[in-house]
Amino acid sequence: MQLNLSEKAKKTLFHAWRTDPIKVEFDKGRGVPVVDYGLRYGIRIGQRINPLTIALFVCKDLHLEHITGSIFLRDLSEARGTEFLNEAAVWLRRLEKQSDGFSFWEYDFPWPAYPNLTLPWKSALTEAFGALALLQLGYQKEALKHIRSLLVPFDHGGVSLQDRNSLWFLEYACQNPPLVLNGMLHCLNILHEFTRRFDDKELKDAFELAYRTMVRGLRQFDAGFYTLYDSYGNPADLKYHRLHVELLKLIDEKRPDFEVRVWVSRWDRFLKTYPYFQPIILTKHLIQSRGALFRFING
Repeated sequence: MQLNLSEKAKKTLFHAWRTDPIKVEFDKGRGVPVVDYGLRYGIRIGQRINPLTIALFVCKDLHLEHITGSIFLRDLSEARGTEFLNEAAVWLRRLEKQSDGFSFWEYDFPWPAYPNLTLPWKSALTEAFGALALLQLGYQKEALKHIRSLLVPFDHGGVSLQDRNSLWFLEYACQNPPLVLNGMLHCLNILHEFTRRFDDKELKDAFELAYRTMVRGLRQFDAGFYTLYDSYGNPADLKYHRLHVELLKLIDEKRPDFEVRVWVSRWDRFLKTYPYFQPIILTKHLIQSRGALFRFING
């Protein structure tokens, strides 16, 4: 029998940490999904239009998971079809901002799981999914400007951590950032699609450097019998562990690598016992990190 947190236990934890479940509803007036974040650790965020959420629904409706990997969304019947896609394109373009040589989206609300974030903040995950959504919707120029933000360092307004020998795409771009594994892997898969469609040496070189950085970094996300969600030590729950394995397999299909397959094989074996160990993993990290709790109760 799988040992998962009961719904009652989840509700108790939500209450104790003054955190509400995240709700996504379709706003018929605006024609796109709206996210209600409620309280996050006692900080009220409330309803927001999130460009990442819009892009995710676009990619889901256009069946792009063979490129991106799994997209975790509840089904919204209104968030599909031509009318929705047209409204999504309008909102993505309306919300974007311009910089020298690249475009970006930014967030004007805090995310307490990562207190290092300062307002406004950016996300490589948003840029990658948003770029792919715009590309599929026919906005090639805009898409390329967003994907180029992945190549720009955080201290120059972009969403990456880089030096001459490494390049990591930041799901939460800030000083002393968390390196989030699933965010990096999603971005790599999407960037690979851009290198496949466009003969662009800068994008191809960036993919190779980021790929090598990811492979070297996999060891730090291995916790012995489970994987870590980020470099801060927050654990991946079963859903995110499965996603790690899936995304690595997807990358290996595009760029075969024996070293990656070794990690895939090892982490695949963790899946057999992961459901039983999950309560132990939670207990281990509960006191150490509020971010760990956040990931488990929202997973």
